[in-house]
Amino acid sequence: MKLKKPSTDSIIDMSVDLFLILWDVLSSPILIVMRIIRHLMKKLFSGRLKRVIKWFVHKVLRIK
Repeated sequence: MKLKKPSTDSIIDMSVDLFLILWDVLSSPILIVMRIIRHLMKKLFSGRLKRVIKWFVHKVLRIK
C-alpha cells in the first residue's frame, strides 16, 4: 500500500484546524478566570456604587 503525498491544501487545512483547537484550549481558562473576576467585581462594587449614588441623591441633592 502506497501513501499519497499530502497536498498543499490539506496541509493548510490541517494547520488552521490545529491553530483553532490550540487557540480554544489556551483561551478557555483565561475566559473562565475573567468571568470569575467580573462576577466578583460586580458583586463587590455593585452594592457600594448603589450606596454612594443613594447617599448623593439623598444628602447632596436632597431628593426624598
